[in-house]
Amino acid sequence: MKSKSKFTVKIPSEIYKGEVFITAFFIVLNVMYTIFGNPPHFPMYISTILFIFIPIAISLLWIRKLKIVVSGSKITVRKILGFKYSVDVSEITKIKWIINDTRLGVNEKILIYVNSEHFAVETLMDGFEIMSEYLLKNVDPDKIIYINKK
Repeated sequence: MKSKSKFTVKIPSEIYKGEVFITAFFIVLNVMYTIFGNPPHFPMYISTILFIFIPIAISLLWIRKLKIVVSGSKITVRKILGFKYSVDVSEITKIKWIINDTRLGVNEKILIYVNSEHFAVETLMDGFEIMSEYLLKNVDPDKIIYINKK
């Protein structure tokens, strides 16, 4: 099953920009509270670091590093912290295609299993349509399991 296509699947940059905006908002909020608020400020700093900055830093790292590059029959997946691995389409053992029908629309998530590794492609990712067509063309239909959720 050879394919001559080359494309990239990644999380949209709008999500990254939104998280940067949220981080900047909380920095401004802390500065304003420090200047105009009554002491003590220490509990606010600790809670902001624990519940805002650390989770956002982790998700920003994940957003910027997650990338799936398809070149022909080779799929290269780069996960958090830049760890990456490459697989061939023929090595895919199973695909779970989860279709979630909600009031807001249909959301699809494709879980791709390769030996001991797995990765996901979701509807909101840039390149989802191309990846879904690629998988339908290049993977044996017996390996694809459709799950409909309502």
